[in-house]
Amino acid sequence: MITQGLVGICSAFLHHKVVEIRTQAVLLIGSLCSIMKGREFLEETSYIGFKKMIFDEFLKAREACTWALCRILTGRDGVDSMAKNGIVEEMINSFMKYTESPCIDEAVYIIRLLEAFVNIL
Repeated sequence: MITQGLVGICSAFLHHKVVEIRTQAVLLIGSLCSIMKGREFLEETSYIGFKKMIFDEFLKAREACTWALCRILTGRDGVDSMAKNGIVEEMINSFMKYTESPCIDEAVYIIRLLEAFVNIL
């Protein structure tokens, strides 16, 4: 599945107007990119989609995005690619935005961001 271009196909769906499609696409990317072979297929569309989804107006999309980022950041190559493409900076910006006045509904999202930061270290 990875070598057939599924990461790229799903990356295009990160920009879809339907939140459920964005959410499922980012979850599949997270699964595929939990291994190095999958991370090799991340492309500019992927990174732009992550930057957009980390600030998605829908909490479930943000939660799914942070779950995927946690999977990608388990490998040093994933950390390097996320830093190189500005995702880590956007994660910090998102953390600052959503922890300014946090509500209990956002707990999972905030916890996953914290987990992602731990993976970066």
